[in-house]
Amino acid sequence: MRVRSEKEKWAQVVLVSAASVLVSLVATHFVSPAGLNWVSVWPATLVPLMIAPFASLWAGNMILALHRSNLRLEHLLLHDSMTGLLNRTAFFDLFEARQQNVGGTVLMLDIDSFKSINDTYGHQVGDSVIRLVTDVMSETARPFGEIARLGGEEFAMFFPNLPVTKGRDVAETIRCAIEKTALDAGPDTISCTISIGVGYRHDNEPIDAALNRADKALYRAKSKGRNRVEVSETQPSEPAS
Repeated sequence: MRVRSEKEKWAQVVLVSAASVLVSLVATHFVSPAGLNWVSVWPATLVPLMIAPFASLWAGNMILALHRSNLRLEHLLLHDSMTGLLNRTAFFDLFEARQQNVGGTVLMLDIDSFKSINDTYGHQVGDSVIRLVTDVMSETARPFGEIARLGGEEFAMFFPNLPVTKGRDVAETIRCAIEKTALDAGPDTISCTISIGVGYRHDNEPIDAALNRADKALYRAKSKGRNRVEVSETQPSEPAS
């Protein structure tokens, strides 16, 4: 029996205890010379009730702890440890599992001049900036978008069934929100900006192709002065709505 919650654990305790009593009563009926009577029914009932609940509770706790450990391990394998976002592997796997037949808008995002922030204020402040940007993106994008940290200060987002025109509006909302957000770092207040490239992914198209288009748009946003949103110039036609 699988134990994935406290409710299932206690259900196992009750089930195992009841089954133990039943087996004990049946065994006593066939083994005892006098069969099952009022003299033999009490020990046949009390003995398993003295053992089974504690044994099954111990086993249930062990199974539940193992289940929770597996969940934590699975989360660590699929999520970035600093931000809690999907990692690169999980983001790509997403399109092989749930989103393989779904088109939508893809964003590539990069924190502007992040190396300068690290060099000026240190990596601890740099990590705080990444978490701050993550919080702003999450509040803006969820629950209808998927977000991943691809590495360093680079992020990717996917919005199923969202056309590029609306995807660009979402990207602009994210850009403005981050521009207006500041981080207190001791005596200094740090502001940062983000550049975003927008692309579209067709149904069943390899996600690499859509990300590549969005990445080129991101590079163009960087080359035009940063803190910008640019849409892919090689955008494929979208399906009619």
